[in-house]
Amino acid sequence: MVTARKEQAAGQDLTNTDIPDGVGLPLFLFVNEDVVKRKTFPAFISLLDNYEADTREPETITPEEEQEIRSFLDVVMETPVLQIAHRYLVEKGRAKENKEEFKQQLYDIWFCLYARKGSSLPDSSGFEHVFVGETRDG
Repeated sequence: MVTARKEQAAGQDLTNTDIPDGVGLPLFLFVNEDVVKRKTFPAFISLLDNYEADTREPETITPEEEQEIRSFLDVVMETPVLQIAHRYLVEKGRAKENKEEFKQQLYDIWFCLYARKGSSLPDSSGFEHVFVGETRDG
């Protein structure tokens, strides 16, 4: 449990002893802006407006959104993280060695729509649930 924390960021005193869990402190003290210029960031950000937050509203994927999804998968497949994950999953027998088949597997897991509890309409995806967020009952 964080009871007190004092750090310097950009000349700012970040002392917080009033909130025991440190919730009032910034999540990051520094972000290297060169990192957010990588192809994965704009590809990810382009997906964020593709979803209805309300789980009672069915999702529809437009051709433009489908292209954004495919572009995102293309760029993340180029990253060392996904290449390592792919090799690991192949070794464990959880993915096919063919990269296009693995990309389709990611598409199916992350982007295929499904109906959440209490709905008969496809109103959610794994990507939306994890990375975008959803609301229910207001």
